[in-house]
Amino acid sequence: MSDRLDELSRLRESVTKNLSLIKNKKQIMVIDSGEQSLSRIASQLHAYISEQEIISRVKNDLLVEIEKRMKTGLLDPNWIIFISDLKDFCRRTNLTAEEMNKLLKNGPKTAIHFIIGSEYAYVGQSFEEVPRLVRDYVETGLISMRLSDQDVFKQSYISNEKYPKPYEGYFVRDYQYERIKIPQ
Repeated sequence: MSDRLDELSRLRESVTKNLSLIKNKKQIMVIDSGEQSLSRIASQLHAYISEQEIISRVKNDLLVEIEKRMKTGLLDPNWIIFISDLKDFCRRTNLTAEEMNKLLKNGPKTAIHFIIGSEYAYVGQSFEEVPRLVRDYVETGLISMRLSDQDVFKQSYISNEKYPKPYEGYFVRDYQYERIKIPQ
């Protein structure tokens, strides 16, 4: 999450590259925005999706797969799904709050884990139901903005906090944070 597009782009690329490093242990899927900014890393992943018709189908397939796993108790394969732009994903799939609730609530119980990328203005300030749900479910995050400028993760006030330099950010949980360097 970031309040600046250039920093958000760096975060997205870094997360995708790092996910490609664990593809031997987990199934990795990246759902990219219409801009296809992560397409050059696509060959290093199990699944890369950016086309409109496929994204809608994947959303429905994920909901069906989670439901099936809930009924059968099967947890294989273990998936990590990176939605690189939540606002774009919601717009292109017509994702409802009920569907997002199922993904976020039941996904981890069935070995389908989500990493969600977003501009702060959407996930942190929107009154729409889907970003509000994300704010409610999120426990851990990578942010490339000042901690005091966001309210998704509860933090103590930091006086004179400087904006992170390029390729810097925070690994955060409520009331805990660690300044990090973002791999290039």
